[in-house]
Amino acid sequence: MNKSHFYLVIFFVLFAFSCKQSNETLSSGKIDSLVDNFVWETYEDPTLDTNAVFLNKLLASKEINTLSRFKIYGSFCAYHFREHRDLPKALAYADSMILVVKNSDPELYSKELAQGYFSKGDVLFALGKYEESFDNYHTAKRLMAAKKDNCINSDYSYRIGMVLYKQGQYADAGYFFDQGFKEAAACKQDFSLIFRRQELLNNVALCYAKRGQRDSALLGYTKALAYINEHDTIPEKKVMFEVARGVVYGNIGSEYFFKKDYSKAEGFFLKSININSRPHYENNDAALTRVKLVKLYFAQHKLDSVKTTIEALKGGITNRMPSDALQSYHQLMSQYLEKLGRKEEAFEHLKTFTLMADSLHKLLEKMNATDINERFRNLDSQNEIYYLKREKEVQAIYLYVTILLGVMALVIVLLVYFYLKKSKKNIAMLTQLNDEILLQQQRLEHTLNDLEVSNNEKDRILRAVAHDLRNPIAGISSLVSLSMEDRNQGEEAVFNQKLIKDTCEGALSLINELIQASESGQLDVEPKVTRDVNVLIASAVSLLKFKAREKNQTVTILTAKNPVRVNLYEDKIFRVISNLISNAIKFSEEGSEISINLETNKGFVHVEVIDTGIGVPDHLVDAIFQVFTSAKRTGTMGEKSYGLGLSICKQIVEAHGGKISYRKNQNQGSVFSFSLPLA
Repeated sequence: MNKSHFYLVIFFVLFAFSCKQSNETLSSGKIDSLVDNFVWETYEDPTLDTNAVFLNKLLASKEINTLSRFKIYGSFCAYHFREHRDLPKALAYADSMILVVKNSDPELYSKELAQGYFSKGDVLFALGKYEESFDNYHTAKRLMAAKKDNCINSDYSYRIGMVLYKQGQYADAGYFFDQGFKEAAACKQDFSLIFRRQELLNNVALCYAKRGQRDSALLGYTKALAYINEHDTIPEKKVMFEVARGVVYGNIGSEYFFKKDYSKAEGFFLKSININSRPHYENNDAALTRVKLVKLYFAQHKLDSVKTTIEALKGGITNRMPSDALQSYHQLMSQYLEKLGRKEEAFEHLKTFTLMADSLHKLLEKMNATDINERFRNLDSQNEIYYLKREKEVQAIYLYVTILLGVMALVIVLLVYFYLKKSKKNIAMLTQLNDEILLQQQRLEHTLNDLEVSNNEKDRILRAVAHDLRNPIAGISSLVSLSMEDRNQGEEAVFNQKLIKDTCEGALSLINELIQASESGQLDVEPKVTRDVNVLIASAVSLLKFKAREKNQTVTILTAKNPVRVNLYEDKIFRVISNLISNAIKFSEEGSEISINLETNKGFVHVEVIDTGIGVPDHLVDAIFQVFTSAKRTGTMGEKSYGLGLSICKQIVEAHGGKISYRKNQNQGSVFSFSLPLA
């Protein structure tokens, strides 16, 4: 294939930045630009090595993303693959392309993964490992089978066309090249794609030429040339478009050569050579075209022109020259020297040509020994067998799961039957127990009713006794007070009278608390009123400030700026506030400070009475709100406590739908607080 070798190289170069479908953002657009410049520069360009060093440094950076890393590996793969410079390195970079995607997100980068397998297949094909190459092509195709991506399908069609062309199956190869051109129309029309599509048009024409269809071939080359001219609108890619024209000119010259139109053939050959023999152009294609030009001059018996052209061809021989061009050079030199009568030199060139032809023939035999279609059918069969085995394994798992579920269902049915049978017994037993509970409930209700009657009777008797006791004791206290006013009594008589008076006052305090305790739950005897809690607190403080002054205590109030209105039984809530403040005075040291805070939150008013007194020991905390509690303590100046006040406060607050609580002061003393719903 006189031009296809060049195109295989160019296509491989193109692939490195044709992957533009991923959603991941590149680290920088400069990476794409650098890769683009790197892979499109010609081999002789001195900037290649500098770019290669910089790209290697980029690979060492952790900041570049998966897609950029993939593109850099692809550019190095193309760099080492070009002209078969270093195929083992190219293969290593192709493996890196695959690995970087597999280690990231193969599903997200499925297109890039397919490109990696295509690239590896290209390198393996160049190494003569045809079966491995076809395996990689097949893997790439299988990866994208469900995606229906025409860009990847175009890559696949191109490669199959190249393989079939090398195997001499030109009709099939032409079909795949044409299909690849059509499929590529769905891709983003950037430079790489434009260049590939002109190549595919050129390859279709080459297939016509190989089949002897000269007019169809010329028409195909004309289409390729028109496509190149139409899209030559990118100034920085001017050289590449000229290279492409030069290749097509050489192929057109071949068709006129076969038509024996030597004048036109020579003109196109020379146009092609003039373009691609320049520095940094496609010099290998120029060498192939010179071979054709020499054959043309031989056909015209122009030995002087043969000599000039062969010398130019010899001057361009490098280790990168295509093997078919080098082989043709030795063949032509042998013919030329023989015509000059230099038979020994001619024989040496003929021997070299024969050795190279034998090697090439063996390579072609090896390649033709592997039928790509048969290989793909075998791979499809292997995959089908693999998936059938997997399906069989899955079906076996489903069978085991079904059996297990069946056994579990049977066990569940048996358990349901067993527990249903047992539940009937339990229901009968529960019914019997329920009847007994209902009977006991009725008995308890009767007992509670009796207790309520008894409790009410107890309260009635307690109030009656308290009232009956209060009057005589109050009378005794008054008589003793009058007696104490007599200045002529002795100290002992005064002491005894004071003792009697204190005892009477203590008894009266106890009687008052008993009466309050018996009446604390009876709130509905008076109607609720809406009052400002700020005013109630201020009134209670005013009433008790004299008691606080006796102990040189300070009472501070922090109330709300606006009225805080609550529906309440005024006397009862006033008693709660007074009781809490009185307790704070009673159990605080002389000269201490008592704080009263009020705030509203979430539909409630919260009142706190804070002191720095003796506090409540931990073992008494749970008992302080009980009626007739044992948590009675003496005040800091010997004030007595009967253990009824806090229980009365609790009953009153809870009857208003509020809560009362106690906690330790952070520094020392107690914090008693209660909350009531706002009006």
